[in-house]
Amino acid sequence: MNEKLLMEIAHCPNVEKYFENKSADIPCKDIIKSQGVKSLKEFQLPEPWNGKIKTAPIMFLSSNPGIKPDEVFPTWSKGLWPDDRVIDFFTNRFGGGKKEWKDEDGKSLYNDGKYKGGAKFWGSIKNTVATIRRENKKKITLRDAAKHFSSTEIVHCKSKSEKGVRKSSEECAEKYLCRVLNISGAKVVVCYGQHVKEVLKNQLGISPSGHIYKDKTGKMIKRIYVFLPHPNARVKRKIEKVLNKSELTEVNQFAKKYCVAD
Repeated sequence: MNEKLLMEIAHCPNVEKYFENKSADIPCKDIIKSQGVKSLKEFQLPEPWNGKIKTAPIMFLSSNPGIKPDEVFPTWSKGLWPDDRVIDFFTNRFGGGKKEWKDEDGKSLYNDGKYKGGAKFWGSIKNTVATIRRENKKKITLRDAAKHFSSTEIVHCKSKSEKGVRKSSEECAEKYLCRVLNISGAKVVVCYGQHVKEVLKNQLGISPSGHIYKDKTGKMIKRIYVFLPHPNARVKRKIEKVLNKSELTEVNQFAKKYCVAD
C-alpha cells in the first residue's frame, strides 16, 4: 500500500495535467512551472517521502523540498527512472539502496559523481533525533539516525525558496497529507515552520498548547507533534532550546516508551 501511494504522489496527476495543457486552471500551477523545464520527462518528481515511512518511529514534516537541478534525482523519464528505481531512491535515500543516494552526513549525489550540499539541514535533523532518543549527537551519523526517522512535506513538488508553496498547499495537503500520516508508523512528528503549523491546524484541527500537541485516544497518547522553527531560520531552533523542560521531558519519556528500540 505504501509503494502504491509513493508512486501516486511521485506521478501526481496535476503535474501531467499541466504539461498536457499549460493554460489549465491548476491550483499548483506556479510551483510546477517554477522548475522551468520544457517537457514532462525532464520534470523532477514530487517527493513523496524519504526513508522507511511505515516503520520509522520519528517523522519530520516540512513545507516543501528544495530543488537542485544538478542533483541525481528521479524525473518523469520512465527510461531513466522506472518505478522500482524511484521506489528505491525514496525508500533507501539514506542508505541500503541500489546506489548511495546520500553520503553518511546527508550530502546529495550530483551528476558529476560528487556529494554536495544539504549537510546543515540533515545535520539538524540528525541532532534532533539524537536529542529525542537521548543519544550523543557527536557519536552518530545521519545514516545512524536514519534508522529511526522518515521525512515528508506538506507540498511534495520541489521549488526554490518555497516558491508556489502557499498557493498549492491546500490542494496538496487535501490530496495526500492524511494518507501519508495514516501509513506512517511515527509516534513523534517534528513539524518545521509556521506554514506547516497553519496547514495542520486547517487540515487536522491540530492546535498546540506550547510547542507540542498530544494526539490522544481517551487517556492514551497515540502520537506527539512537536513544533519547531525551520532548521534554516535565524531564531532559536534546536529542540532542547525551543521546548521548555517539561515539554522536552514529556517527548523524551514518550519516545523512550514507544520508539527508542533499535
